Amino acid sequence: MNFKITSQQLWQLYIIASLTFILSLWYPYVGEEGVYTITSIEMWARHSFFITTQYGVNYGRPPFYNWLIIPLANILGWAHMLVAARIVTACATIATGVVLAWLAKHLTNNRLFAAFSAIVFLGCDILFYRGWLAYSDPLFAFCIFSAIACLWVGLQTEKKYLFWLAVFLVTCGALTSFRCVASKC
Repeated sequence: MNFKITSQQLWQLYIIASLTFILSLWYPYVGEEGVYTITSIEMWARHSFFITTQYGVNYGRPPFYNWLIIPLANILGWAHMLVAARIVTACATIATGVVLAWLAKHLTNNRLFAAFSAIVFLGCDILFYRGWLAYSDPLFAFCIFSAIACLWVGLQTEKKYLFWLAVFLVTCGALTSFRCVASKC
């Protein structure tokens, strides 16, 4: 039996796998998912968009993840805050797989391997648990990994805009997950 798979078929699988994130959007809160939803609500209510607070106390986390949650919560309604946070996280996870494929394509010049690397990334733990939780980790990973990929491809292709994009992405990563102690901010 001769079975041959194409990159287009793998991308179709990737899209199907990505769509399964929709099923996880309405699960009850898991672990510390309430943290970013509460800090986003407080940022919006106080109109203080640079300092995250939780129950009125400085939470000490940078606000980029919250900045992405707030517009979605305004569109979906604040009662669906968790769904908004999970949409941001799921989109960051899906985008990370696409960036991985882009990097793999530039490194190997093999479309099949690029699609395969994306589907492997999205599979297992990422798809079933880690990729949709409303934590800042997937967004941070997307920003930093994308910056690395931009630098790598930028060096390979000598495209200067990729270096500036990497600077922007590292900045977004820093604004996503670095913890800041209130007395040292």
